[in-house]
Amino acid sequence: MSKEEALETLSTLKADFDAAVKDAQEDGRQWRWLRRYHDPKAREDEFAGYAAKTAALSELLGKDDKAGAVQTLKGMQADFDAVAADCRAQATGIFESFFHLNEMEAQKFEGYSATVRKVAQLI
Repeated sequence: MSKEEALETLSTLKADFDAAVKDAQEDGRQWRWLRRYHDPKAREDEFAGYAAKTAALSELLGKDDKAGAVQTLKGMQADFDAVAADCRAQATGIFESFFHLNEMEAQKFEGYSATVRKVAQLI
C-alpha cells in the first residue's frame, strides 16, 4: 500500500512540475515587461529537471531500488530546502512588500520538500 501511495504522490508532484514548465514557457512568450519570471527559460529548465528526477524516482520505486530512491529523495529535498532558504533570504523591497512573491515561492518549495519527505517515509 505505501509503495502505491508513494508512486501516486510522485505522479502528483511530477504533474505540478510539468505545469510549472508550461507556465514558464507561456511566460517566456510574453512581452519582456509583462513577464513574472526574470529568466523564464532558466525556470523552465529547472522544473524540467525536477520532473525528470521525479520520473527517475518513480522508476527506481518500480524496480524496488529503495536505496537509490532514498538517495534521490535526499538530494531533491536538499535542493528544495536550498531554494526555499534562498527565497526567504531575498531583500524585501517595496514590490515584495505588496506582492510577497518570494514568500509564495518559498512556501511552494517548502511544500515540495514536505512532499518528498512524505514519500521517503512511505517507502
